[in-house]
Amino acid sequence: MIQVLTCIGVLLLLGLVVWVLINQCCNSETFQAKNTKMCIFDIDNTLTHGADAKKVCPTTVFIDDPPPHWPPTGGTTQTVKDAIKKCQQQGYGIAIATAENASQFDTSSQHKFIKSLMPDIDFKKPNFQESCTIITSRDQKNQLYCKSNEFKDKTAMYINIMNYNNIPPNEWKNSIVFDDALSNLTTAGGLGFKVCQASPQCGGVYCSSGCALPPHCLDVIT
Repeated sequence: MIQVLTCIGVLLLLGLVVWVLINQCCNSETFQAKNTKMCIFDIDNTLTHGADAKKVCPTTVFIDDPPPHWPPTGGTTQTVKDAIKKCQQQGYGIAIATAENASQFDTSSQHKFIKSLMPDIDFKKPNFQESCTIITSRDQKNQLYCKSNEFKDKTAMYINIMNYNNIPPNEWKNSIVFDDALSNLTTAGGLGFKVCQASPQCGGVYCSSGCALPPHCLDVIT
């Protein structure tokens, strides 16, 4: 009788251990299925257009009142919305890599705007990269350096996104970076990503006449 009770107790204990392990696996981010390819978007002049864009891009379908309206002197375009939708339909994960400093990106208006385009984006997860995810140093006043300073080299941002999604470097060629800055596209291309330039009318740098993603960027999403 004692042996039977002992065996039952051992079985119950083993069952509890198995249940705990399964529960941890199912709820742990480590074991969650990640994306196998990514669409990585910049924000300014990529997801948004400049204040003077309508003067130089008459055929672009501008969406300046989603709502929410962002930035105050700009907005987004139908091509941007189509690109995000096509990325999702083709099985890409969605991520953002922006050089903005904390005072620029950490605003409720911009967060609402991004959420209106990408409802599933989580600003606390590595699929959202900004200056403060890279720079953690503080100045002499103990203020975060990234609060008022941009971080323009996106190498670490791209690597963070791909590592978070468990995508090895030999598969980065299946992912796409959309950005207006030629320097960032050069960085991404050097890492093996496919790239498409946003706001090409600005010549690879930020300008007020940027028209966001051009229609041919949709052809890159396959």
